Amino acid sequence: MIDYLEVSSAILARLEMEYKYAAAKAVDKPQMIKFVASQLESLSDHEVIGWKGALDMISLDGRQHPPSVPEILTALRKNGIANRPTIVRIEAKEIPFETVWNSHTDKEHLEDVRAWLAYCPRKMPDVMLEWVLMQEESVKAQLRKIKKKKKVIA
Repeated sequence: MIDYLEVSSAILARLEMEYKYAAAKAVDKPQMIKFVASQLESLSDHEVIGWKGALDMISLDGRQHPPSVPEILTALRKNGIANRPTIVRIEAKEIPFETVWNSHTDKEHLEDVRAWLAYCPRKMPDVMLEWVLMQEESVKAQLRKIKKKKKVIA
């Protein structure tokens, strides 16, 4: 989480070092820090974190007078857009169903088959069907009931 008061204090301190009259004498410095902090809250975290780069952009303009708060906010937004992090796309590797199926216990297999029969409209995978065929008649009977209920509902 960003401490907006700390960032605004650092921004004003840098402006005071670069410009002779960065803060007007009539303005109370703690109030100015609070005001700038409240303005920073409207920006994204990425834009606020890049405040040093934004002030570097302002400094390169070669102005004689310090920038106003709106000019600082505009520079923060521009710097944030210019230095927006790139999204790295991760390729999803498909995990074979058999690998996942073989890592489960018989109890989990039974729950998976029940859920498949109750909710999935697709054909049952071969590895799952083979497991069902190897089960006792009582288990097969339970599974047939689930399949019949699904047909009645549909």
